[in-house]
Amino acid sequence: MIFFPYKADLDLHRIPFFTVLVSILCIAVFHLQATNEKKVKDSIVQFCSSEQPRMFRLAMSKLYRSNSPRKCADFMVKLHLAKDKNSTLEKIIRKGGKLSGLSRKDSDKYISDIVLENYGNYKDSAPDHLTNMLWYKPHSWDPVKMITAAFAHGSWGHVIGNLVFFFAFAATIEVIVGYVLFPLLLLSIAVFSHIVYSVTTIGIESALPTVGLSGVVSGIMALFVFFLPRADIRCFVWVLVFFRRFGIPAWLFVGFFVGWDIYYLFSNENNSNINFAAHIGGAVFGYMLGIVLFQKRRDEIKQLSCVDYSTGKMVVGYSNPQQNQEHWSKKKVRKW
Repeated sequence: MIFFPYKADLDLHRIPFFTVLVSILCIAVFHLQATNEKKVKDSIVQFCSSEQPRMFRLAMSKLYRSNSPRKCADFMVKLHLAKDKNSTLEKIIRKGGKLSGLSRKDSDKYISDIVLENYGNYKDSAPDHLTNMLWYKPHSWDPVKMITAAFAHGSWGHVIGNLVFFFAFAATIEVIVGYVLFPLLLLSIAVFSHIVYSVTTIGIESALPTVGLSGVVSGIMALFVFFLPRADIRCFVWVLVFFRRFGIPAWLFVGFFVGWDIYYLFSNENNSNINFAAHIGGAVFGYMLGIVLFQKRRDEIKQLSCVDYSTGKMVVGYSNPQQNQEHWSKKKVRKW
């Protein structure tokens, strides 16, 4: 099944420049990530194709029953790109065989020391892993990485999925709040959603680094509901041979996704790497921003927004009342 929102059922009468810019930035950053990852993998293949120490080849034969360059490359790629290298190495060693004459514990420790030493030799000459440089580690409390992590992603599916949801809601918010406040809102939501993730992982040593715009997307979705709860979100669904486009009220659409995040955050079924805490934190912060900063602007939107009878769409009007009146005098409209 394929389901996604693709636009708010509104006429905006302004181009959402920053929304487009953020989308382009996310795509460009992930393109750099993917290019960098290929360079890293190529350097690993080259390293493993060279002559390796005898003890490292012995360790590989115990882990994979083979000490071929291909197995070496597979192992080094997994280790180098892992978010938690110690945990990844521990899982690999646990599945492998043990050295004869040693207990399982001593064998695992010996193999671990050998492969980490060889990995260190590779890492000294390896290109830096861009994703590692951009992601946010929850125990670092680094505000710069909170922002860079929002624009980095884990896969093409990840970035495209986030941007589809982002564009459906952010274009309207940008028009409502203006070009100056909009980027500040994005940055503040990115920081707050990552702070929430850090707070919820205090004391959890295995908490993973995070990347993605989804915390910001949740905040923008919640802010959209604050301004225009009854506005329809146009969605597309495709199940086998059935496909259809339809509208869902914003409050219902966003409420479902936030509720889904809350359920899975506290559910025993949550075995994914999805950062539900950041999603929920972003949504709460986005709605609170509306309450604290935009009560007056919401009232103005109610006064300036109309439904055009010719299209049946809600139209977010101009911020200048006189310009708005002149525009709507030429159309048959009713107040929203």
